[in-house]
Amino acid sequence: MKMVTTIIKPFKLDDVREALSKIRDGKIFVSSLQIIRIRTGETDKEALQ
Repeated sequence: MKMVTTIIKPFKLDDVREALSKIRDGKIFVSSLQIIRIRTGETDKEALQ
């Protein structure tokens, strides 16, 4: 068994799931991720300090 971790766009999930089911008969775990970035006017370099 091998674990594959990837980030895909939500509208591609059905295509990826179908392709994986053709290769192997296994389980797929799907997790949703949402990134929210707040703009404060400072640059990334300044924010990291």
